[in-house]
Amino acid sequence: MKAIVIDDENPALMHMQRLIERDGRLQVAGMFTRAQDAIEQWRSCKADVVFLDIDMPGMTGLEAGERLVLLEPDVHIVYVTAEAADSPEWDARNYLLKPVDPERFSLTVTQLEQRRHERSSL
Repeated sequence: MKAIVIDDENPALMHMQRLIERDGRLQVAGMFTRAQDAIEQWRSCKADVVFLDIDMPGMTGLEAGERLVLLEPDVHIVYVTAEAADSPEWDARNYLLKPVDPERFSLTVTQLEQRRHERSSL
């Protein structure tokens, strides 16, 4: 699977890149510090999953996630946030808490693979 990482903070962006590379099940298709750039370049770096920071200047991660799903309805959005998501509509598979723990990251990728397999079996 291909992944895009969007985070306005370079240390967080690099941390996610290292997690993806160490895990080995995803390939980095693009890294962006601005959500608008990722949306504009979606066709050239299309991915299966987007790791998306929620709190960013300009366009928020939630806004960007909505736009990306319009471009690619099957994309998996995993929000990355510094605060725990307490809303009932948040599925634990849909967010990671900063700083992202390698074990939690691995579990999320496993769940994404399972969801992808389930979709392809339909």
